[in-house]
Amino acid sequence: DRFDTIEFSAWISAAAIGPASETTALRDALAARFGAAAAEAMQSPVVLVGDHEAIVDELQRRRDRWGYSYTVLQIEQADAFAPVVAALAGH
Repeated sequence: DRFDTIEFSAWISAAAIGPASETTALRDALAARFGAAAAEAMQSPVVLVGDHEAIVDELQRRRDRWGYSYTVLQIEQADAFAPVVAALAGH
């Protein structure tokens, strides 16, 4: 009965925003850590890597798929992800 009032959060353990040329090393490291292809590793709900537009799209997709109310990033990512937050807030 209370399901519609529950808030779901997603904690992101690996995040990077930027063009592929800047995020390739992280993608490769995560693929090695997960023992999977880079594209497959990027599908993990604890990973968020890409350019601004791709991350906005991915967060909207995750909200639709899993019903996330909010996403939690590590403090080191706060400034880099501020434009993503603004875009998702409609600013």
